[in-house]
Amino acid sequence: MELEKNNLIDGEIMTDINEIEAIAHENLDLAKYQKNLAIDLQRMSKLELDRAKARNNLMKKEIDTAKARLEVAETNRVIVDKKIDNNKSNTLRFSDDELNNEKEYSDYNEKIAKIQIKIAELGQQISEVERDLASTNQELANAKMNLAKVVEKLSKDQFKYVKLCKEGASDQKIENAKKEYENQESLVEEEKKAVMQIHADIRQKENNLTDLKKQQSELLLERDKIRHP
Repeated sequence: MELEKNNLIDGEIMTDINEIEAIAHENLDLAKYQKNLAIDLQRMSKLELDRAKARNNLMKKEIDTAKARLEVAETNRVIVDKKIDNNKSNTLRFSDDELNNEKEYSDYNEKIAKIQIKIAELGQQISEVERDLASTNQELANAKMNLAKVVEKLSKDQFKYVKLCKEGASDQKIENAKKEYENQESLVEEEKKAVMQIHADIRQKENNLTDLKKQQSELLLERDKIRHP
């Protein structure tokens, strides 16, 4: 009876060992996948960051251009207003049709310039969020790489534990190996939480980006509704 009990216990232990070994193989495969994913994300986020920086510089130039156009439009409006005043005082007569056309073009250009400044400023905000988002994606890539490394270490610790069990090592060695992989499991959970937090940050920034793009689209529609003389 005692022999049968020992055999039963040994069988149960061996089942646990085999399960841990299977998990170790899964963790090793997962670590390889996570590493490749992190490398791709690092490369992609760098391209996104470069693109966002270039867009930010472009938006700064567009803002300057729009402000310059507004200055020209405001100057033209002043000139047209003076011409209208001159007509009223009969100091110097201009054609009423000509003045009306100039007035319409002046008003149109001023409205377009003002709204274009807002559009460009929103474009700059968008590029800044995109740049921030790209930087956060780089953080995510680094976090995923860290996760891959601790998962890889976990698989090695698990393989070590399995090996000691199968070799019939001392209880102390087996116990130490078990504690080692259990501690590593805790590190894996911490890294997973870090990855999840960055994902949450990314979602928030993506929502902000969507809101800004919506505002910009509304301004573009508003600009297109301004009647050309």
